[in-house]
Amino acid sequence: MVKLAKFKEMNVEELRKQVRELEAELFRERSAKASTGRPSNPGKLRTIRRTVAVIKTLLKQRGLKI
Repeated sequence: MVKLAKFKEMNVEELRKQVRELEAELFRERSAKASTGRPSNPGKLRTIRRTVAVIKTLLKQRGLKI
């Protein structure tokens, strides 16, 4: 997981791009889990979800739509 300070340095477009990439990765991980019955790295799902939440919280604090 990337540190919060790193996200605070990013501009809005970079944050939105990061969210899109992470959500795509989360989709791939969930698909892999559904097809094989177990994820390749169970902790990765949790980390991705939390990172997306951190970024969305930052965007909301800045008063911007996600």
